[in-house]
Amino acid sequence: DVLSEADKDEAKQILAAIQPFITRLQFDVDQPDATVSIDEVDVGKTPLAPIIVDMGAHRLRVTKDGYNTWADNPTFNGGGAVPIVVSLSEVSKVGRLLVVAGDKDQIAIDDVPLGLGRIDQQFSAGRHHIVVTSSGFKPHDEYVTLRAGETQTVRTTLQPEKSSKTWIWL
Repeated sequence: DVLSEADKDEAKQILAAIQPFITRLQFDVDQPDATVSIDEVDVGKTPLAPIIVDMGAHRLRVTKDGYNTWADNPTFNGGGAVPIVVSLSEVSKVGRLLVVAGDKDQIAIDDVPLGLGRIDQQFSAGRHHIVVTSSGFKPHDEYVTLRAGETQTVRTTLQPEKSSKTWIWL
């Protein structure tokens, strides 16, 4: 042993004296290899051994690629252990596309007819082809790029087709 009995007793007394002023944080994160940060300092990857912090307010953050960031700003009173339970949610891979047209206008997205007048649906992130048609009107043809987690709205009013007939009034 490197420490004498007197040194060990002194260390126990110091630990007992500071115990009311510190908190042991036990992170329970549902994803392995998530990065845990306390007060903007990375302290390790999950799973982690308990981490000791001083009493008071702290900024906690858990991040992992492909998942939404979890963050909290708790205040700890000291004198014990606190479980920090974190459930990371996957980053959305879909967006919402809202197409608004005339009541009788046919809406197709990616060459699939979806209905008349209004479509409000989730689609995978990426490029989508919107075509709105109605008899006697010029079609609306548009490409949109939808990002994950976003809602994009396309509003269109179809214009009448020009008549190719020539009228002669006598």
